[in-house]
Amino acid sequence: MKDFRRVFRFVRKEDSFYLFLVLLQTALSALSPFVLSFFSSIIIDKILAQESFSSILLLAGHGAIISLVLSLLSALLSPIVEGRSLELEERLQNRMDQKALSLSYATLESKEVKGLLDQSELMSRTFGGINQAMGSFTTALLGFFSFLYALVVFLFVLLLPRETTGFSYLPSPLSDLTVVLLAILCSLLSVKARSLYSKRMTREMDKATDVNRRFTAYVGILTSKDLHKDVRLYQMKEGVLYRMKEGIQPLVNLLAGMNVTASWTCALSVLPTIALFLGSYLIYGFMAYEGFLSVGNVVLASSAAVNLQAAFSNIFSGLFNAYQVCHSESYSFAFLDLKSKDDSGERITFPISRPSFTFDHVSFSYPGEGESVLKDVSFTIPFGKKMALVGPNGAGKSTIVKLLTRLYVPDSGKILIDGKDINDFAFEDYQKEVAAVFQDFFLLEDSIEKNVAGSKRMDKIAIQDALRKAGVLERIEKTKKGMGTHFGTELDKEGVSFSGGESQKIAIARALYKDSPLVLLDEPTSALDPISEQEIYESFLRLIQGRSALFISHRMSSTRYCDDILVLDKGQIVERGTHEALMAKENSLYKKMFLSQAQYYQNRSSESQIHQKKQ
Repeated sequence: MKDFRRVFRFVRKEDSFYLFLVLLQTALSALSPFVLSFFSSIIIDKILAQESFSSILLLAGHGAIISLVLSLLSALLSPIVEGRSLELEERLQNRMDQKALSLSYATLESKEVKGLLDQSELMSRTFGGINQAMGSFTTALLGFFSFLYALVVFLFVLLLPRETTGFSYLPSPLSDLTVVLLAILCSLLSVKARSLYSKRMTREMDKATDVNRRFTAYVGILTSKDLHKDVRLYQMKEGVLYRMKEGIQPLVNLLAGMNVTASWTCALSVLPTIALFLGSYLIYGFMAYEGFLSVGNVVLASSAAVNLQAAFSNIFSGLFNAYQVCHSESYSFAFLDLKSKDDSGERITFPISRPSFTFDHVSFSYPGEGESVLKDVSFTIPFGKKMALVGPNGAGKSTIVKLLTRLYVPDSGKILIDGKDINDFAFEDYQKEVAAVFQDFFLLEDSIEKNVAGSKRMDKIAIQDALRKAGVLERIEKTKKGMGTHFGTELDKEGVSFSGGESQKIAIARALYKDSPLVLLDEPTSALDPISEQEIYESFLRLIQGRSALFISHRMSSTRYCDDILVLDKGQIVERGTHEALMAKENSLYKKMFLSQAQYYQNRSSESQIHQKKQ
């Protein structure tokens, strides 16, 4: 019941008027068939009694008008109820999006949370989410109103005069009670048959986390834009299709098994309805034959019996399905209940105008991975200095940037800003002090100026200046709308698809516009050619005067612009110094990496010159 209550708390909080509309619409919908049965029974009796045609026609007209009014009101309310139900679904998704953006990066990237999100998506896709939960509840509510109306009909039939001498089963209330008990029994049997399927579905889906994770991963691969180029170039079609089948087949097998179960349980659920239909007509038919009921009342009572069975079936199945869907939504609400560590820290302002940043014996390993990525790392970035991080792949360079931006928290040791732990500051306040450009940067499908401004107030002159400094303003000014040009073409037909290098320059402009005292560049020029990269770095040296900077680049030529160079290897700082000092050191790792790249470029240059001479 906890899952059930959680969904209803959400609905009541988000749209309490929706619940009133559901009550009204289901009450009207449930009443309509009983009105038809009531007028039909009276009309049949009047026909058999050979009453005047005008009186029968008048009665039929009254019944038609009442039924029409009920149907119209229900039809008018139905799309309103459905629309508000879908809006509730959107609001839940919006809450989850907000939660995802508020959670710490480390929490969101953990395997447990990723599994929770995948399972939430699978459950919503399979069971229908909030919209389906409220639909099932509406079915139960429809059954409840039908039950009330059926009881009124049975009470009406029971109170009809039945002349008899002594005890007789047919005219006694026992016959009506028999029909009611038969309706309850048949509805329970019908619901039991359906519940066999629902219980198995819920049980199997709860155990399908790993299957769903693989299915989601393979679907993501299939929809990737980058996939199709390599598939065609390297003739990987057969391999991709095999891996797709391997990932999707377990889920297909699971759903196929569910369909078989659904087929025979649905067939079983129909049998009790047929039994009730025959039983009620048999009992009330004999009563009419013996003269205890009119033919019209037989129709009325038998219809009420079938409606009563449908009512009980709707109540039980609706509540069971609602509970099932509410349980499926428990994954979504479990995600909403996650606590973010981003809000840690005191609400204190930054009194620091020229901050320095210090790693104090920092060690770190990613969640779920045993080996430490960083091991007892210590260094300081003095204010106004330009430092470089170099080293082999996997040495821990990008991890240092993620720790400095508080996307992760060290396992041991501290990161200090002028002697104060960075976690002592409110997360949002701290983020104002750091600007970063990652290799896997993200730009919104929105205008260029909004992408550059980010969360800061938009200053078009400053945005233009940042784009100019990043070397991309001229390209943007050639577009139709200038800085108002939409980035990307999926959401705006007049948008522009910028190249990887141009997009990266826009990301760099965003970091410049933020005007933070510390700028972190994690492979920010990976999509640029060497000449553009050199221009960017030389420009950066001029642009970030009065600020600190930490560069990460695999192109060693960029390190020559830095005041200090840290060389990382296997999570530890193994060398430190200026370019000249490290190059003067015999057998240094930095020297080997630099000369290796220099030799590569020299060889490439020589080959180019030879090729040009041959031409």
